Amino acid sequence: RLGQNGQSTPRYLVVTPTHIMDLEAHQTKLNVAKLKAWNALLDLDKVTFNKKDRQVVTFIFKAKDGDMPKGYVYVMDDKMLQRSIECIQGNLKAVKQAAAAQAGGGFYCADIQGL
Repeated sequence: RLGQNGQSTPRYLVVTPTHIMDLEAHQTKLNVAKLKAWNALLDLDKVTFNKKDRQVVTFIFKAKDGDMPKGYVYVMDDKMLQRSIECIQGNLKAVKQAAAAQAGGGFYCADIQGL
């Protein structure tokens, strides 16, 4: 990920069925990471690419409660970038379909907390 000063920091972009997470690997411990950002896929507003360098991508998320929109800049090789975008598109489509089906009464999820 590119920081505000243009310095690159090694990060892992994790795409789940509902969220995008940004993990920073621990400098000395293996298999340990720090969660730096966590955003819902439905909050993803747009994805932009640098015209000069197609490996630079920015994910911009919708503003919440009067805040400014959040943008995260990453540098990825072409193959990883393509896989990430495909995964995000597929998961976002599934999340939107599920939300539409729930709003339209397509399926029902029981609340078992009160049982």
